Amino acid sequence: MNYSTESGDEIGLRLCVSGRLTFNDHLEMKNITRHIITAQIKHFTFDFSNLDFIDSAGIGMLLIIASEVKSIGGLFIVENPCGHVARVFEAAKIRDMITILSETNVAEESIRYP
Repeated sequence: MNYSTESGDEIGLRLCVSGRLTFNDHLEMKNITRHIITAQIKHFTFDFSNLDFIDSAGIGMLLIIASEVKSIGGLFIVENPCGHVARVFEAAKIRDMITILSETNVAEESIRYP
């Protein structure tokens, strides 16, 4: 997994993730979760437009982070899953557990969640 971050008052913290999100990334994801909780980040977004693969451990990590963000009254969003990642999310019904925005509805949703 490779990622870059964007932050600011209006966007909270945004991680643009590329490559593969697997069990091997659990320590880095744990550090990200710790940062979110310590900094009390209320708006957290993963941009998965360049993520090629996610395994069940990656999904589990996402659900843990989503739960942590929600526990502090925050908003957790995954944007632009595509290809394999979108198919995995669909099969696992991830949309029922976290907010997922595709490129077609990101602009509309960002109006509601500034």
